[in-house]
Amino acid sequence: MQNYKKGILTLMILSAMSLMAAEDKTIYVNTFEDIDSDSSAKCSLRMALKAAAANKAYGGCSAGNAVASSSDTIQLEAGTYNLSFELVPTSQVIIKGKEALDYTQKDAITQQYPALTAVKTVISGQNNVRILNTTNAKSALTLNDLELRQGRSSDRGGALYLGGSTTFNRVNILNSSAANGGAIYLENGTSAVTISNSLIQGNTASTNAVLGMACRDFGVLNPRTLTLTNNSIIQNGSASSDSVLTFCGTPTATLTANTIALNTANPTSGSIIKFSSDQSNSQSSNLDASSNLTLENNTIVKNTAFSTFLYDKTGTKRLTLNALFANTGKSCRYAYGDAKSETSTGLNLSYNALVLSAAKEGQCDVGNEVLATQHNTIDVSTTSFSSLFEDLRAGDKNTNYLPVYFPRNNQNQSDLVDVGSTSCNAKNDQRGIQRITDATLLLNSAAANSCDIGSIELLKLTASDLKNLTN
Repeated sequence: MQNYKKGILTLMILSAMSLMAAEDKTIYVNTFEDIDSDSSAKCSLRMALKAAAANKAYGGCSAGNAVASSSDTIQLEAGTYNLSFELVPTSQVIIKGKEALDYTQKDAITQQYPALTAVKTVISGQNNVRILNTTNAKSALTLNDLELRQGRSSDRGGALYLGGSTTFNRVNILNSSAANGGAIYLENGTSAVTISNSLIQGNTASTNAVLGMACRDFGVLNPRTLTLTNNSIIQNGSASSDSVLTFCGTPTATLTANTIALNTANPTSGSIIKFSSDQSNSQSSNLDASSNLTLENNTIVKNTAFSTFLYDKTGTKRLTLNALFANTGKSCRYAYGDAKSETSTGLNLSYNALVLSAAKEGQCDVGNEVLATQHNTIDVSTTSFSSLFEDLRAGDKNTNYLPVYFPRNNQNQSDLVDVGSTSCNAKNDQRGIQRITDATLLLNSAAANSCDIGSIELLKLTASDLKNLTN
């Protein structure tokens, strides 16, 4: 009887596995070659996109998900896919690189299995072609665990020219170039873009080295939602770039726990982050009055430009717990001259680290109306960068594989650790570590955590405050 039960169990498991295999609609790419042939037994990435769009087998690619309104999943292997010309998805697709996990190791941050690893799958434009273009069908695109490298366009979007809603997670965009939008350009129809846990580095363009976008569609300002979380945007642009990230149209943009550092734009006119209307007597505004920009817990340092953050009175700008200083040129610049006497600039500050002295490099232009509020700014006009932050830490297992700056805990009034705010509670820092501000430490109740300024949070813990700790 016992053997009979074992046999039944084995049969049930095998049946379940067969059903799971039958239900797997993933299209598996099995060659690194950039081929396109219905007669081939192989399945390339380019062919997989065709199979997904047609909902039927193409060459060695399976049909994928036959439900036309659903996304197809395309699975890549570890290695490099070199493109001979750009990829043009014409249906909703999810493109996944090889899972960047090691199930034999504990993660350095979570101390749980599996461990996060560096991204293993690369798609390269070989400095000849753009990598992905979704502007024709304006189809939704999701990318996971990928490195997009050396994309190139003579016009817009060196790596990505987007016309539909797009979601990226752990998608590194490296060393790409274009005339406008060296890494990414958003064309009309791109209503939402979400980028998280990604490295954007070494991209160049004469206009918008990282992010550019179409402001108007048939004369109407484009509405968009842009969410950038836990990314490192470093070493992009050049002295001939007019900007690195530009927001226009009617954006709702939220940047949280990012490191934005070592980027470069024109030292006499360029901006790293541009949220300004460009309005003049001869030009209509490129930014709607209802536009909204939220910068929260970002480390925005060591950039070189005329303005690191350029703003005017158009739209609402909310800055909370940002380190925005140590930049060459002004860290914040009001686009229309002296901000001191301006009213209704739409700028709201809370617990930021800024240079408020006009005589200092990296100053932030702030109007008297803002300074009259309870803004809780830490003025770092006379404080060295090296006393507040360590040197740039290269991406490794302890940083979510992203370059970051760790704050120094000097335990004095001028540092950026435990500044008194609790607005960051239950949110994550750039590494994914939860910020905890509402817990009382058992061994020292006066040393409870509060928010740190910048993208990295330092937590004070003692042995008795760690549950499940054993000797």
